[in-house]
Amino acid sequence: MSNTIPADLNPKGYTHILDMLEDAVATYGSKPAYTSITQTFNYRQFASMVDDFSSYLANLPGMEPGDRVLVQMPNLMMSPVTFLSIWKAGFVPVPANPLYTAREIRVVLEDSGAKAIVAYRSATFTDETLQGTQVQHRVAVGRTDCHPTPKKWLIDFVLSRSGAPALNDLPTGAVEFRDAMKQGRNLPTPNHERASDQLALLQYTGGTTGAPKGVMLTQANIISNALQNLAMSPGAFEYGGETMVGCLPMYHIMPLYAHILLPFAVGAHTLLIADPRNNKTFVTALKATPFTIFVGIHTLFNNLLGDEEFRKLDFSNLKFSTSGGMALPKATAERWQEVTGSPITEGYGLSETSPVLTANPITAIQLGTVGIPVPHTDVRIIKEDGAEAGVEEAGELQARGPQVMRGYWNRPDATAEVMTEDGFFKTGDVAVIQDDGYYRIVDRIKDLILVSGFNVYPNEVEDVLSGMDGVLEVGVIGVKGDDGNETVKACVVLDPGASVSEEAIKAFAKENLAGYKCPRTVEFIDELPKSAVGKILRRELR
Repeated sequence: MSNTIPADLNPKGYTHILDMLEDAVATYGSKPAYTSITQTFNYRQFASMVDDFSSYLANLPGMEPGDRVLVQMPNLMMSPVTFLSIWKAGFVPVPANPLYTAREIRVVLEDSGAKAIVAYRSATFTDETLQGTQVQHRVAVGRTDCHPTPKKWLIDFVLSRSGAPALNDLPTGAVEFRDAMKQGRNLPTPNHERASDQLALLQYTGGTTGAPKGVMLTQANIISNALQNLAMSPGAFEYGGETMVGCLPMYHIMPLYAHILLPFAVGAHTLLIADPRNNKTFVTALKATPFTIFVGIHTLFNNLLGDEEFRKLDFSNLKFSTSGGMALPKATAERWQEVTGSPITEGYGLSETSPVLTANPITAIQLGTVGIPVPHTDVRIIKEDGAEAGVEEAGELQARGPQVMRGYWNRPDATAEVMTEDGFFKTGDVAVIQDDGYYRIVDRIKDLILVSGFNVYPNEVEDVLSGMDGVLEVGVIGVKGDDGNETVKACVVLDPGASVSEEAIKAFAKENLAGYKCPRTVEFIDELPKSAVGKILRRELR
């Protein structure tokens, strides 16, 4: 839980991500920074938008340095602008999935104490959702709020005619993002003190216990991890010459690093993909922008490999791809290399570790492994008896380094559960080390379910379904299909005499949970298997 950035990784002396942005602007000012819905913005233009929006945020009444701001939007140009503006205004971003229901958003708002929200116009953003929270200010984001006119009008018209989902009406009391930037242009630019130990991010996760918790990551944590990853593969990046595909949503820690911190460090151009599930628009964007680095996850790679138009693309510029978020089957990696002519490198990490702990060096990729520890990272495997494991002996992977979180927000008890006395973070994952020093993740200690790269915590789903009339008890597990992907299954015990259908349970779940958390199958059983102290034995359910 270090608050300093290792000096040998940090020759430019960064203490804050704003230092990285200013260095990138000074070095690569006229080079492209981001492309979003056919519009490209260079580094100077990007920094100017950050100045405008940060000025608006910093001058909001009632906001103090260190206050939290919820960010809820897909990968549009406004997303990186918002994160950098929040930091420049002296606040702390709290990323949230745009698919969250009102109940899920309230959990994050109430726990974080966020005073402001910057959210996409289709996100759950109602007065009812916010009632009783500390939220005082709302900014509503459209698709093209950073685009210059008249191109903005033309793109909005084309999108509306092409069947793009309609945006919600502007919520009562909310300010449009575009208007907020316009107001900020006439306000003083904030200039707060910068320090590496400042809280940079409150990233909500179920961690290893399943209860939603805010992971506290400092400026030192996230900058260290960006520089650690750079150091893993010296010479892999052409500074000022890379174009990265930014298709993973920035409310996760991995894409936040891959689509903001890493590009700033190397002066890369990032192609933002707002809806990676829409193959038509995704492939069209890839065709228009030659790309050199692709960041994805297993389900995304698989989806694209099944698309005929994707397979026809020109991959001659692609150097390598990286995979995270979930295990990458060897067959997928081999098929990707066959189609694109370039390899996938896999790593491992968690929200609590900013995120990367281990990675495959670009020059020494070993499929089926998560590589070796990144610089300044100690990794060990501890067996059930507390002894350190030897080669090919399974145990819990534990790690220590400058990227390890400060702790959980307002949860010293939960922090103590996952941190050892000598500063190692207990990941909750079972791993082995090979005789060549590479690591493999072999299982999960806890009952986390991974649905298309999204974490689903059984406790949360069980809590929701247990609140339905007629339901006595619920046990939730992950079920692997023939394709190796997990789906959610609910095992339900009904109240005596109650009559509840599978369809009713699924409908109730859909009202209260994001789609990927909803059970795909429901099985009615007479009794849940339990331990002597009454804990549901999900292992036996499986």
